[in-house]
Parts: sequence; structure tokens; C-alpha cells
Amino acid sequence: MKRTLTSVCAICFLSLLGAIALPAAEAMMPAASVQTEHSFTTFLPWFGRVESNIAVDIPARTGGVIVGIHAADESAVKEGETLFMLAGKAVENRANNLRQQSHQAHAEVAIARKNLRLKRSQRTRGLATNEQVNTAANALALARSHASAAGQALASLHVGTRITAPVSGVFTARAVHIGQYVSAGMLLARIVAPHHSRIRASLFPPAGIQLMGKTAVIHAPDGDIKAAVSAIMPAATAEGGVQLWIDGVAVQSLPPGMQISGSLTLTHRGMAVPVSAIARDDAGHAYLFIRQRHSDTKRWRKQRVITGLHDGNLVEIRSGLKGDEQVAIRGAYELLYGDFGNSYKEED
Repeated sequence: MKRTLTSVCAICFLSLLGAIALPAAEAMMPAASVQTEHSFTTFLPWFGRVESNIAVDIPARTGGVIVGIHAADESAVKEGETLFMLAGKAVENRANNLRQQSHQAHAEVAIARKNLRLKRSQRTRGLATNEQVNTAANALALARSHASAAGQALASLHVGTRITAPVSGVFTARAVHIGQYVSAGMLLARIVAPHHSRIRASLFPPAGIQLMGKTAVIHAPDGDIKAAVSAIMPAATAEGGVQLWIDGVAVQSLPPGMQISGSLTLTHRGMAVPVSAIARDDAGHAYLFIRQRHSDTKRWRKQRVITGLHDGNLVEIRSGLKGDEQVAIRGAYELLYGDFGNSYKEED
């Protein structure tokens, strides 16, 4: 019985010591002011592909059989240079039909011209009215329009059978071969202009970070080079990443189609506290403990915050602080999980 009373007294004594020691320890916890204008710099990795800024598709303008390919694959071609020649029965039939239409249209023009002269002569003798003369003039204009359309269609067919390079560049991605029949609009090849390259890159930046104009480090085969973000695409990748263009003089040394990677230099100012001031609960939520300036009983107030970038032993606070607070920089987890009774109040 005496041993039991002794044990109970010992427990009571330790509890009393704890009740006295905890507020004292709480009061002695060091605090620091929030840094409101800390400069954060981080390097965000990106992955991408070099693409030509000028790439032109070469389609077939008419149906026919490929009878000539006048440019070697991956060779340089000049604007106006012949790339493909088309021929075949379909082309000849179309040409014969257009020639017949053109001949018929010119015959109609000759007849309409003679009729107009006749009507004008008859009008001078009072044998035709002005309305009849005007009708004959309209018929001549219509016949001339038909003849012009037939002539243009025939010329277009001849042009369509000889496919030339619309721009200077590298002849690539050929999709047809000699003897193959192609229909109008079918893609035959592409021309990629050299020295007009840019990088299509994707990355996963923190929310709210401005990317436009940021410096991009490119891990090129011969060493790192630098360029800049020139545009942000509205569509994300399938994985939810941000797509952007990286452009600059240094990019022109990279061949189109090359897989490339690098990092984006991000620098901005924000509020910062020591990493030791942050305590996270089981759900991953971040908390700071703010010193109460005019309270004897509630020395610390728990405040949930949203964190951002890290810089050494400092962490960015995106939201939750005004900037004029002092926060506990030691014992944050003791404050979060310890039994301090009413030593802090619930978050707002």
C-alpha cells in the first residue's frame, strides 16, 4: 500500500513538473521574422525535340503516275527546282478533254463576235434594237470567259504535272516512288528550311510561375548552350505538362528532329521562412506557428500555409502569411503534435 501511494505521488509530481515545464519550453522556442523579398532560383528540367520553323508539305496538284523524281532524299533544293514529274493515261485524258473545251470555247467566241458585229450593223439600218445589241455583247463576254477558264485549266494541268519546290530547303520525308499513282492532294514529300529551327519542349512547372522569356539551358552534344522561351502553347501534353517553344541563335546549330533536354532557370521574389519552421501533418498539409504578440496564455497560433520553391534552408510561402509575422523556427512538430492544451488556438 505504501509503495502504491509512493508511485501515485511520483506520477503526480512528474505531471506537475510537465505542466510547469511545457509553457516554459514553449516560451523559450526561438522565433524569426518572415523574409518578404527573398530571391528564389531553381532549375526546372525539360525535354523536347528540335523542329524546323519553316517546313512545307509538297502535295500532288493533280492525279497521275510519278514518272520522275528529280531530287535526292535529304538533299538541298532551291525554290523553283523540279521535284516530281507526273504523267499517265489519266493525265493525258484530262489534257485532251481540256484542249477540246478550249477549242470549243474559242469557236463560241468567234461566233459571238460575228453576231455582235451583225447586230451593230443591223441597228444602224434600224433592223435591230439596242437590247439585241446588248444581248449579243453579253454572249461574247460569256464565251470569252469560258475560253479563259478552259485555257487556265489546261495550263494548271501542265503545271500540276511538273511539281517544283515552293521554297529553298532540304528535300525530305518522300512518301512516293516512280510508277506510283497519286491522287490530287496526296502528300509527296516535305521541304524543311535549315537554320530556322526551334525546340518544342515540355515540362512541369510549379503553379503560378511566369515562363515567358525565361532563360533555357540546352544540353547540346558539344556542351551547354542558352536560348529563351519564345511562346507558351495553349494545349498541354497527354501527361498534363506545359508545352513551349525555345528559340534563339544557338538553337540554329542543332539539326531538326534531334531529341534534346535541358533546364529552365526560374527566378522570382517571395516570402520565405526556414525549413525548420514548417511542420506537416499526416495529410501532408504544411503549418507554421506564429508568435502571439499580445497574449500571455496563447503564445503560438497555428497557421496552415502553401509552400513553394526551396532555396537551401529556406522555403517559399505562397499563401497563408501577411509578411509581418514572427514564426517559430524550432520545435514546430512538438507544437503540432505535443499536448499543449490551449497553448495555441485552432487555425482560422
